[in-house]
Amino acid sequence: MSFLMLAQVFIAHSAQDAVWVQRLTTMLTPLGRLGLSCWDEAKILPGQHRQEQIAVALSAARVVVMLVSPDFLAFNSVFEQQMSAILATPIQEQRLKVLWVAVRPSLWQQSVLASYQPASDPDKPLAGLSDSEADAALVKICRHIQAAVGIPFATPGSLDYLEFPVGEFTLGSKPPQSSATEFRAACASIVTGSGRGTGYLVRPDCLLTCQHVVASEGEKVRVRFSFGEFDARVGAVDEHSDCAVLHLAQPIVEIAPLSLAVESAQQGSAWACYGFPAATMQSGFLLEGYVQDASGEDLQHRPALVLYSRNITAGAELQGFSGSPVVASGRVIGQLCQVVPDDNSGAQFGVVYACPARVLARLLPSASGSVRRLKPMPPPPKSAYDPAWYLDRSDEEARARRAWETPGAPVVLQAPELFGKTWFLMRMLAEMRERGRTVYINLKTLGAETLATFSTFLRELARLILECCALPAAFLDQAWGRSNNPEANLNWLLSTQVLPSPGASPWLVLALDGADALADKPYFNRFLTLLRGMAEQAALAPWGALRLILTISSTMALRGQDIHRSPLENVAQIIPLADFAPSQVAQMATWYGYRDSGIKQLMDFTGGHPYLIHLALHEAQHRKQPLVDILGPKSRVFDPYLQVCRKRLQQQPELYHALRAVVTDERAAVIEEHATRLIDAGFLIDEYDDRDNRVLRLRYLIYRRLA
Repeated sequence: MSFLMLAQVFIAHSAQDAVWVQRLTTMLTPLGRLGLSCWDEAKILPGQHRQEQIAVALSAARVVVMLVSPDFLAFNSVFEQQMSAILATPIQEQRLKVLWVAVRPSLWQQSVLASYQPASDPDKPLAGLSDSEADAALVKICRHIQAAVGIPFATPGSLDYLEFPVGEFTLGSKPPQSSATEFRAACASIVTGSGRGTGYLVRPDCLLTCQHVVASEGEKVRVRFSFGEFDARVGAVDEHSDCAVLHLAQPIVEIAPLSLAVESAQQGSAWACYGFPAATMQSGFLLEGYVQDASGEDLQHRPALVLYSRNITAGAELQGFSGSPVVASGRVIGQLCQVVPDDNSGAQFGVVYACPARVLARLLPSASGSVRRLKPMPPPPKSAYDPAWYLDRSDEEARARRAWETPGAPVVLQAPELFGKTWFLMRMLAEMRERGRTVYINLKTLGAETLATFSTFLRELARLILECCALPAAFLDQAWGRSNNPEANLNWLLSTQVLPSPGASPWLVLALDGADALADKPYFNRFLTLLRGMAEQAALAPWGALRLILTISSTMALRGQDIHRSPLENVAQIIPLADFAPSQVAQMATWYGYRDSGIKQLMDFTGGHPYLIHLALHEAQHRKQPLVDILGPKSRVFDPYLQVCRKRLQQQPELYHALRAVVTDERAAVIEEHATRLIDAGFLIDEYDDRDNRVLRLRYLIYRRLA
């Protein structure tokens, strides 16, 4: 992911209207100097996953600007695949602000855009205006964008000290003096054969820095503080997070170590960072700014703080800042690890990345004496995959590994929604990258037009596979020009161009996340039959190199669909994800500082549902409430989740009636088919009493609230 993916403004447009993107972004340039950034599809680099980049850009944006024209409405992949879901959401529930501009005359009145107030007069499209009139219209549009993003309007004479409220910090103001100066003495310059960087004291005998600064464990380095030089040895290193611990030959008692923050950083909070860039030699340099994204990702998709600073100018040489502590409110919230490079290996304007304090804390050895190891906080529920907080599923992982060793055995991960299927998939893909190429496609992000027919869906699937494998796009037209049979076209493409690709690794792992997104399509079974056919050819070259993995929500059982009674039956290795065991729940609870208090009540109420467990613990910590209060009848913590469940059940009235009957009486008479569907969907379980009579029970007590 690049810096541009973190833009506040997402510009959606047709390729035929690119000139208006240029004119709009040019007009927005003055706001760019105040922190505004824009993104459009032209920012996607060769080899990057186009759909993934669009999805990430949208997730980071605060405003979507649509440049509307006949070409945009006729076919625009962003509009169809990503924006359709946003526009379908009730306006009062939307996270993104939607602005649209008519650039050429079109039938916008017959589109969903008719419900949205335009940012300019749609009866006067930009293309029909003179240059001066168009510029005047663009100025007004930019003002709408400025207001939507939250950049205040400057008054005459105020540009030297522009108030920009972002949490606890305002652009033009300085961070608290304690954050900016008091920690400098704990910072040291590090120069090794591997490079140069900065370290900082976190214990009298330990420093933290970046792994790429010091290379490998056991290496001896020399660290230079303002008051003297000291010998150190590289202790633990974590290549994934790019962090390392240095052990000093003798403890330093002259200065106080820095403390790692316990709480997660807050978006908009002020920070200061002190390091020793090569340009200043041994003189330190102070950076100041604010947290742009407290739960972002760096260029390697690792969890990171995304930081903004006006001290960083385009092209600045910041080598040597790696490992610098990022301090807010007197504590280290992160460690500087990466800048966004420009074409000359300098820095792009304003943005740097830092490894969060919670990741740093896990690398420290157990503390003793007066120095206490501070416990980091896990990410909130529904966060992007973070391997540092993944709870091992040993049984399921072992089954998946065994299945992959045998060609022709697709792996299907099945569980209720929000059960950790994607995290499990990401964990396994990280292992599979050592065996070959991996292609990850989230089917739930494909738009309505793409999914409209089997042919359009398979064509987009083929395009994404080529894109992920960095293969020529021309192969797609070549394949689809062969016949009117989409299955034959995809099979030809995989067998002749993708699987036997010269120089490729032995395996090609095709991971399809959210395959239940196709469950209501008339071609769902046809697609599963296609996958079965690929698996059954595993004995023939080159199909033996293909490894298939799908995730499917068991919620589709509510509609009477069952992967066990599908074309993949007797071929796929179907792995249901189990509830968290008490030991896993206990481990998650310790992350939040809970030992025994309330844990039994938590499991009694939510069973081992990973999301519900995580949600309860996170909200209890965030709200500073006892866990039992979060579980109490007056709590509204679980209401959004229950509302989704209730809505799905109400779409199948006979199942909703059956569930309510079980809530009232566990021995209620329930039609066998209804009971089976509710069990398969994860709402009920069946047991047998001492007389061998079948008894239906709620899988989790929380489901009593569905009645």
